[in-house]
Amino acid sequence: MDAYANEKEFLASLSEKEIANLFDNLKEKYGRDIFGQGYIYKIIDDSELANVDELTKDEKENGIDTSKKLLCALRQGRQRR
Repeated sequence: MDAYANEKEFLASLSEKEIANLFDNLKEKYGRDIFGQGYIYKIIDDSELANVDELTKDEKENGIDTSKKLLCALRQGRQRR
């Protein structure tokens, strides 16, 4: 950080993927509310978002296979239906 005038300049020097990794690491180190309760800290690509209507009954009841690296849209801590 010493090489940058401020945090904004530092973040501007990073790629979107580097920023996502930085925020993930900060969340892991300092806890889920590091950016404030309910703060959205990660931008995801549309390809990472699961279509709930296309999930199998097993996936809905037992979770999505982690090798798929899909996320479900949430609203106030609950899955959107």
